[in-house]
Amino acid sequence: MLQSFFKDTKYFHNITSTLYSDLVLDDDQIKSYGLAEIEALLQAHDKTMKEDYPTMPWSDLSFNNEGRNRLIYDELRYDRNILKDEHQRLMSTMTSEQKTIYDKIMARVISNQPGFFFLYGYGGIGTIDVWLQICYYVLVTNDI
Repeated sequence: MLQSFFKDTKYFHNITSTLYSDLVLDDDQIKSYGLAEIEALLQAHDKTMKEDYPTMPWSDLSFNNEGRNRLIYDELRYDRNILKDEHQRLMSTMTSEQKTIYDKIMARVISNQPGFFFLYGYGGIGTIDVWLQICYYVLVTNDI
């Protein structure tokens, strides 16, 4: 219900289409933006959603006015469908050595275990491709 409300509001439409035409948001992100905006309006009147409206959902965003933050905007403007297609395309071209390295690093990333990785080699052997694959995965799964 809230998601359709936020999609239909003229305010949100103006932000996404006018200021940030290449911004790509899924339904949960739209909901979070809307709830963060409601929270900001309530705080302007000395109220909060948590204290004054405890049954309302809360935004999972920990900051206000992020729509104006260039770093957040840059992070969210990726089209995850394009990145997913590129990830799949690059996976099909990886050598067995690249795939082994990718699997080792991704096992640590997925299990949220710390690690330090130094990927090196001569130019043209695909080290950048491995890092691109890791970046695509993190961006596509919204783990960033």
